[in-house]
Amino acid sequence: MTGLNNDTRETIVIAFERRELIALERLGDDLALLAASEVLSDTFKLARELGTFTATTVAEQLRITAPNANNRLKRLVAARALVRRCGVAERGGKEFTYSVPEMACTREEAVRGPAQTRHSRSTEPTRDGSFVDVRTSEPDA
Repeated sequence: MTGLNNDTRETIVIAFERRELIALERLGDDLALLAASEVLSDTFKLARELGTFTATTVAEQLRITAPNANNRLKRLVAARALVRRCGVAERGGKEFTYSVPEMACTREEAVRGPAQTRHSRSTEPTRDGSFVDVRTSEPDA
């Protein structure tokens, strides 16, 4: 989400908390989670510091179990606060890597359309005139 004023942000936080949902807000060159628990906020902060990482790395850094780390990362991926990619582990088998998504496009880029931008995104106006970025495809690997 982008362009939220304090009233809109507060309304979204209340609505999302009631539904146990999370939103990702773009604040200039920064990203922030809305309606997230302290646990998920801490995990997202670590994710931003690490860049690209595995669930094992998160578990070790936060001193939590691997299943707990996986559950946190799963919720952040569902909220599109993280991107998950499947790879092959050194010892064989699947291994997922995670990263923070690229910054959402600007309103001007969204208006130009997907043919002129790297990712297909659009914006939807809210009642107060702010805009919410809507991703319609995953970023290129």
